[in-house]
Amino acid sequence: MTTKFIALDVETGGIGTTYSLLSAYFLALDEKFNKIDDLYLFLKPDDGAYVVCGEAMNVNRIDLKVHDTKAIIYREAGTILYKWLSKMTSDGKNRAYLLGHNVKGDRDKVVQFLLCRGSWEKFISHRLRDTQASAGFLVDSDILPSDLSCSLESLAKYFNIPFDENVAHDAKYDTERTVDVYKELTNLMKNICKSTERKMTEYGWYCQNVEDEIADTMRTDNVSREQAIIDVFNQNKKK
Repeated sequence: MTTKFIALDVETGGIGTTYSLLSAYFLALDEKFNKIDDLYLFLKPDDGAYVVCGEAMNVNRIDLKVHDTKAIIYREAGTILYKWLSKMTSDGKNRAYLLGHNVKGDRDKVVQFLLCRGSWEKFISHRLRDTQASAGFLVDSDILPSDLSCSLESLAKYFNIPFDENVAHDAKYDTERTVDVYKELTNLMKNICKSTERKMTEYGWYCQNVEDEIADTMRTDNVSREQAIIDVFNQNKKK
């Protein structure tokens, strides 16, 4: 199977660049969102000096004493991650799309602590798949409810995806729920597009022959698609 997506979530010691990266979960998926492989890294600074804040630790519920017994230093983790990404993408020949919830921040943490940007971008496309941004667009388009906060929890509950608040904020759990949400978002749009096409076909607004006429008119008359649609409609009306 070929990796199309690398889903990602991280847990940190706080918001901002000064706080430590504590864990990162990477999930390789094919184009049908089937799991290919995963990598769960428990992390600690190379010098062993964690930088955390109480609020973040209350949210992610990480016990640093327990965490430290299984964590590996950033330098070692970076080497493991590099080899894993290389394997998942055929050494960068098939760069994967990064998938996550507000995933830019997660990516930036990985690049800050584990891999340089050049190494990261060898394997991962800069084109992101973000459930928060996608859902926000659908809210603004009146497809999703206007009162939906677009948090991972709110989206999971909207799509009736089981969501355990006692397990949330674990990197693996959040990644898996993010993939579930993304699948629901893509299915939502596919169903909308299919419904629209059925209606257009039913009322004679869409068929391949008409699309071909529109394309030909745009090319031969050097007009916009909007004008070509009007011209083709008027021509067919006369027939």
